[in-house]
Formats: sequence, C-alpha cells, structure tokens
Amino acid sequence: MAGKITYKAGTHSSRDGEWVTPVTLSEAQVLELGEILERDLTDAECRMITGTLSDIQGFRSATAGDAVSHQDIVETLKAIAKAGDGEVLQAYKDCDDTTESLIQDAINYDMQINSSNWHPPERICAAATLALFNLGSGKAGPRTKAHRSEFAKGVLRLWSGLGRSDVGIWEADGQASALVRFARELLKIIESKTCPSLSIVAKLLRKVSA
Repeated sequence: MAGKITYKAGTHSSRDGEWVTPVTLSEAQVLELGEILERDLTDAECRMITGTLSDIQGFRSATAGDAVSHQDIVETLKAIAKAGDGEVLQAYKDCDDTTESLIQDAINYDMQINSSNWHPPERICAAATLALFNLGSGKAGPRTKAHRSEFAKGVLRLWSGLGRSDVGIWEADGQASALVRFARELLKIIESKTCPSLSIVAKLLRKVSA
C-alpha cells in the first residue's frame, strides 16, 4: 500500500500538540523528586514541572490518533528531497515528527551536510536524500516514540531550570545519576501504566543530548 506525504494537508498533528487535562503532582511525588534533588521543591518549581508534563501529555494525545507508517515516511522524504526552494522549508516545518527527526539527524551527523555553505533549502533536500538512504539501509534504526523524545528534551530544560548543571547520564547495576532518576520519576507520572527502566530513560536522554 502506497504511503502518504504527511505535510500535504498542512502541519501534521505530531508537530502540533494540544492541551489535555493538566498533570498534577501528589505529595508523595513532590517528596520523591525532592529527595532526588536533595532539597525541597518550591511551588513555582512544581508548577514548572507540571506545566512541562502537561504539554507533553497534550503532544502524546495529539500524535496517538495519527500514526505514521514506514511507507508514509519514505514517501515524505522522497517528496522533500525533490521539493523546490519555495516548498521545501514549509514541507520540513509541516511534515510528521519522525520524518523531521530523520532529516535533523542527517544534518547533525553528516559532516558534509553539516559543514556545507548551502542555503537551508539545499541543506534540507540533501539531508532528506541521505535520510532516505539510511532508512533503506537500516542505518536509521528504530525511532523513539515521538512523545518520549519531547519528554527527554523537556526534562533537560527542567533540569537546567531547577538550577542543576550536573548533566551526567549514566546507569549501571540498578544505580543511576540524579538526572536519570529524576527523569524516570517524571516519565512514571505521564506513563502511569508502565515502569520504564533506568536504562531506557538513560537512552532517551542520551539521544536528545548528543
């Protein structure tokens, strides 16, 4: 079955989260987070945390109903790779989150594309072509759930907003850095039916901090 080009109908829902019921923190959760931080959270910091988690919940809700298939991604990358200068920037802005991530990975990790003097449209077209090749060769690997990528980015912003400069990301033998333990507690709040392992959380953080 042929895939669809995900930006043709406007901005894809995975790029445009929506608000849902706000996340709240229980007293026990506030205490647990405080233990990891080794200090009490202020009311303002609790609001900062719940605001970030609520945004991620909204993003998760928006993307859940509009799944993107492998073939959709292939067709979208093909279209962006061939797009003219007048279309490519808007196509990149409007395409689904997974396609955008694959293109961004190509820009970040390919030295020729990253260090080139190309204008943005040329850079995006070249990156889309490379992303398409990587996807076909298996180099791209499985993609993280979109809301989890946004979650990891949000955690790093929160960590900095809480005044922490220790950004070590490690886990071993059931132990982990404060950042990884903090992130795991937050992920448990928005994914209440699962208990993500420390290793999974560490991988999420490494992906977005690379």
